[in-house]
Amino acid sequence: MVKSGSAVALVFVFSLLLGACASGSSIPVAVPELPRATRSGVQSGDQVIIAFYTAAGIELTEVSGERTVDPNGEIFLPFLGTVSVVGLETAGIRRLLEERYGTLYSDPVVEVVTNVNINITGAVRQSGQFFVPPSATLVDVLARAGGVTSEIDIGISGGASDPSQVRLVRNGVATVIDMRPLQIRPEVIALQIQSGDWLYVPRAARSQTREQLTFWGSLFSTLFTAASLVVLIAR
Repeated sequence: MVKSGSAVALVFVFSLLLGACASGSSIPVAVPELPRATRSGVQSGDQVIIAFYTAAGIELTEVSGERTVDPNGEIFLPFLGTVSVVGLETAGIRRLLEERYGTLYSDPVVEVVTNVNINITGAVRQSGQFFVPPSATLVDVLARAGGVTSEIDIGISGGASDPSQVRLVRNGVATVIDMRPLQIRPEVIALQIQSGDWLYVPRAARSQTREQLTFWGSLFSTLFTAASLVVLIAR
């Protein structure tokens, strides 16, 4: 009787599972918590773009230009030397430069644009380091890299991508984020980047398998050719 009862229970559970599949239900999957921004303002490696004008509207090209924040959180400026800007927002840097240069020029006009540095690697159309506005989102920076490669491996460099397993590395911690257009969550779309973020788009498993088969196929072909030459020479 015990065995019979167990069998009935198993059949009942199996029926429930079949019913769930038939109705299109799915087992809930845990959603990873998105990483929070822990730093604000420019950081080492970020970009500061300055346009400097005198009260007469003449641009001083010696001061204007692009500068990268050094490892000490400073930028070098003509007539001022090194100036610490780490942690300052765009408006704060503009006020600081207006105050400093105000002792040298009457009513200077300073325009400042800041960009944070991020890295995008993996199965994207253009990987590398990018300077993007602090307000940019993950979707924005992925578009800056030209988007992910095709999800179907057609033999192009980089192989097929797997946007369901995108890794965002922030402050040394990796978070897996699903960035497929039909599955992406609203909070992922609105997630802003942070200076130093690393976005990695992995290749699809089928693309890696294809690459391995191609490698071993080429290797065996080379070995077969070499063996054939040895046999011919021996004859």
